[in-house]
Amino acid sequence: MDTKTTMRVLVRYSAPLSICTNSIREDVKLQVGSTIAELIDVLCLLHGPQFSAMLVNQQSDELNVSVLVNGRGENSTYKLKDGDEVAFIVFMCGG
Repeated sequence: MDTKTTMRVLVRYSAPLSICTNSIREDVKLQVGSTIAELIDVLCLLHGPQFSAMLVNQQSDELNVSVLVNGRGENSTYKLKDGDEVAFIVFMCGG
């Protein structure tokens, strides 16, 4: 890919996503103008069905996680910028 048409974002994972990725963070190369939804598609292909099932509700297609970009909550249509930091925070329950 031409570097003029690509960008890099830093992705951070909370547990249990970090168990699926074997990492708490990774750099991901995307097309300029990619959205969070497109990032999620790339990550699901990269990390497989177990990761995908943790990230996205397969029946409703809604996210099972909160998404923060540079510390602010964003939705899946948010357009990412080069150098953004994206954190996926898994909803925890119990007591």
